[in-house]
Amino acid sequence: MWKRRAVDYLIKKIDSDGTTAREPCSGRPKSARITENVEIVSELIYSQKDTPHSHLSPSEIARQTGISRSSVHIEYCL
Repeated sequence: MWKRRAVDYLIKKIDSDGTTAREPCSGRPKSARITENVEIVSELIYSQKDTPHSHLSPSEIARQTGISRSSVHIEYCL
């Protein structure tokens, strides 16, 4: 069931733009996968390769960097 507010929004969008398509780059920007953050996480992960028993978990890296654990985990598993 459609809500009245959603229908009103779609009608207004069609009247102004002629379409219901979203504008390019209109969503929230993804900051976790920017090159700088990927390099920081990669450096933390790979700097541990030579020293056994000194690894940081994805949660610890997330706390240190301020990047979400799930984003760190993606890089951690690669």
